[in-house]
Amino acid sequence: MTLGGLIGTGSHGSSLSGKGPAVHEYVVGVRLVVPSTSAGGDGKYARVVGLVEGDEELLAAKVSLGVLGVISQVTLQLEPMFKRSITNRVEGDDGFENQIAAFGSMTEFGDITWYPSQGRVIFRDDFRVPITTTGNGLNDFTGFRAQPRLIIEGIRTTEELLEATHNPSGKCVLSKGQVTVLLASGFGLKNRDGRLLDFTEYPVIGNQSDMQTSGSCLNGKDDLLLTACEWDRRIHGLLYHQTSVSIPLPNITSFISDVKKLRDINHDSLCGVELYSGFLMRFIKASTAYLGKTADSVDIDITYYRSNDPLDPRLDEDVLEEIEQMALFKYKGMPHLGKNRNVGFVGMREKLGVKGDLFVKAMEKYDPEGLFSSDWSDAVLGLRGKALTVDKKGCALEGLCICSRDEHCAPEKGYLCRPGMVYTEARVCRREDDGLL
Repeated sequence: MTLGGLIGTGSHGSSLSGKGPAVHEYVVGVRLVVPSTSAGGDGKYARVVGLVEGDEELLAAKVSLGVLGVISQVTLQLEPMFKRSITNRVEGDDGFENQIAAFGSMTEFGDITWYPSQGRVIFRDDFRVPITTTGNGLNDFTGFRAQPRLIIEGIRTTEELLEATHNPSGKCVLSKGQVTVLLASGFGLKNRDGRLLDFTEYPVIGNQSDMQTSGSCLNGKDDLLLTACEWDRRIHGLLYHQTSVSIPLPNITSFISDVKKLRDINHDSLCGVELYSGFLMRFIKASTAYLGKTADSVDIDITYYRSNDPLDPRLDEDVLEEIEQMALFKYKGMPHLGKNRNVGFVGMREKLGVKGDLFVKAMEKYDPEGLFSSDWSDAVLGLRGKALTVDKKGCALEGLCICSRDEHCAPEKGYLCRPGMVYTEARVCRREDDGLL
């Protein structure tokens, strides 16, 4: 929620143009407060480091996980205001994987949303237009608005019931209705042209500052009796997890083809993710930052139901675990630093290669004792012998391990450790009465 957090985790939009879509690519200066080995005049052990373009360590500070020191100031490169024109275009998913790379090269800010069980793909045609272009549009994504509390709690209760009764087809019915409503409402885009409805037609044109960001829930009144943000823990709201992996552009066609094979084996198994925006694909450029993306990639966000009980397995969780491992290991994907379970970071240090070594060198320079590090960041960076995974009962259910024994899943509830169905090197927790063993 802060600029330091945005650049520290490599947050990004979607673009293969210019410097790309990541906030940190537009950082031209950073001021850090770091530990000092000698006392200053006021008796405090700290010093201020200013980094500007041309300084090698700026490439470490741009995406830092917060482990170099306290980020106290960031200087960003700006450009004159422009407007964006957005149109959501719906197509069938036959062969769409062969269009992804070309689409990414043709649209400056576009992305793709895939609903695999419905066989629908939404291409977001999104490009800049002159500031003089007519339009006062706004991006107010439906999922980031305050919603009636009864609806939020009703959705969660329904999904819990479908999970408990092992009813994926029920999720398919819900997701189809939800996507239909989103399409009709422009996914929260607003024309703001004075008509009765917020969304009336495409394209929606508005200032870059109004179209790139979204989140009116943050600005709403805190009225839990009637409305709430869907993730508010004070109500019986939604609880979900997001796996986000950037797959190198040359690998994306084969990855989607493999996911389709999994979908065709068990057609209803991916309806659950369609309740949470399906497969959101955004484009991201290779970065010069040491912890940035290592290649031009398609970043895939997959959001899914999470139980309140960490030892309670999810419906069709084996399919999502296979996709997760397929993306990370078979197709050499890089994890988003703020959106993954522990298994998402297995092998990350090796994937970073020399850049990982350069980042650790910067850590040793600014914080040699690891004052700002944690067990998690040490494990991600392969430092101080910290481990990313654990070996205990149920560890695979929350992504704390990749299962190798049945007890890593939930054998008492019928979930056993099994090989993947398409990516057979994967090891996943599968319900034994699914008829897929």
